[in-house]
Amino acid sequence: MRRAAQRESAVEQLAVIIIEPSQIVATILRRTLEPQMRCVVMRDAATFEATASTHAPIGLVLLDVMTLLPDASRRERPFWHLLMERPPLPVPVLCFSGTSSTPTDTPLFSLPAETLTIAAPDDFTNIGRTIMAYLATLRRSVQLREALAGTLRPSLRGNFAEFPAEALLRMADLGGYTGTLLARNGLATGIIAFAAGQVVHAIAGALIGKEAVYSINGWTNAPFAFFRGMDLGERSMHGKVDDLILEANRLGDEASDVSASLAPNAYLHRTRTFADQLAGKEYTMSELEALALVDQYHVVREVLAHARHGELLALKALRGLWQKGLIEVVAAEDVPPLTSPFATR
Repeated sequence: MRRAAQRESAVEQLAVIIIEPSQIVATILRRTLEPQMRCVVMRDAATFEATASTHAPIGLVLLDVMTLLPDASRRERPFWHLLMERPPLPVPVLCFSGTSSTPTDTPLFSLPAETLTIAAPDDFTNIGRTIMAYLATLRRSVQLREALAGTLRPSLRGNFAEFPAEALLRMADLGGYTGTLLARNGLATGIIAFAAGQVVHAIAGALIGKEAVYSINGWTNAPFAFFRGMDLGERSMHGKVDDLILEANRLGDEASDVSASLAPNAYLHRTRTFADQLAGKEYTMSELEALALVDQYHVVREVLAHARHGELLALKALRGLWQKGLIEVVAAEDVPPLTSPFATR
């Protein structure tokens, strides 16, 4: 009993490691997150490599995608690139970017999956809410922490490439299982909790609840582990597996339809008749977000990468805006030259 109490107390003190080169951004993040959680700011990846273990127990790593670290050949590379080449960290990693931290003309800085975006003051609050969702789940379940660290043996292990997420959802449904599915899509961590075969909690990147299930269902090459009997004690949703799969597949089909017309490198902008088309129509939150992202990033892949509501919903939103005559694809010869934010003005 005493050991269990000590373990629960340790979980309550989980630290959030913030790896952020900018002192200003780091300060804002820290002030946003404290006093709800213990934060440790590191200005570079080398400090994290050298001292992270001294701040245990760690609950989550918040990483700016522009953080660099020299590789074995002493060439500076994005730290998240190097993390992708290593075994997973024993904690969730949330990547984020600023409005001008990812030049669209520099492939080196393409964004990892489920990257969060800081484009407005409210985004700091949203990041804090997402982190709290992860930490709340970890505080309730020491078993989940052990699963992330690889010290807990799963009931089933595999990869979505051979055993798709949809098959796992149906397996839990038909078996009436209570348990937890843990998946890793690059640096993104996906968690789906079941109670008697029903999905009761899910989180993936900045997505919580049903949207997280839809996102995880679309992961095609992600290692997973299923822990039967692991009850996280979280209830962020209640959804029948059949309904969730039906909606996820519908969104996937819509995304495929849009992808066929909107290639990743396609350049978008508002139509000339935008003002005339805007009035008298209703818009979803995803469509309003997508419209703002089109104005800012233009390139389809960048719009999807920065969408807070996930790629599937963002593609659906782009299709809606396209059908409403608010955006259009620009011909290659009419695309203005892209300018890196690092260029000298």
